[in-house]
Amino acid sequence: ALRSDPDEVRSFLVEAPAAMERLILFPGAVKDIYGGTHDTLRVSLGRADPAELGLLRVELRTPERAEGLQWLEFLDRQGAVAQRLVVDTIPGTYTWPMTPPGIYELRLFHDTNENGRWDPGRLDDRQQPEVRLRLEGPVNVRPNWEVDVVW
Repeated sequence: ALRSDPDEVRSFLVEAPAAMERLILFPGAVKDIYGGTHDTLRVSLGRADPAELGLLRVELRTPERAEGLQWLEFLDRQGAVAQRLVVDTIPGTYTWPMTPPGIYELRLFHDTNENGRWDPGRLDDRQQPEVRLRLEGPVNVRPNWEVDVVW
């Protein structure tokens, strides 16, 4: 079901059952604030079947705790961050349930200034870059598999 959102003027609420559904908006179905329209839009909605997803569990054993925050990220094949979380304790185990299948890389960095991103350092201030570590080799998440990584 598609209905306008009572709280937001330019928003719609989409209610889809647990299975995947497709929403097709034909040309001219929606206008922007300048009167422009769009080509045909096709959008997949709903939740993926849990049997089509995997689980990634990472047991961090090293390195030792550093100053500031530590972020554990996993990157997709294009190098974009697919998921990230703040690491509270090392050693510790961190889990990503409902992970789409694919090949990922794991990265951990020490966010010493706690700004939520990796900083390359500044030559003028003689500031070193924040420490960033990568797990050797890719992690292959498969549908309906649990993948355990010890790092």
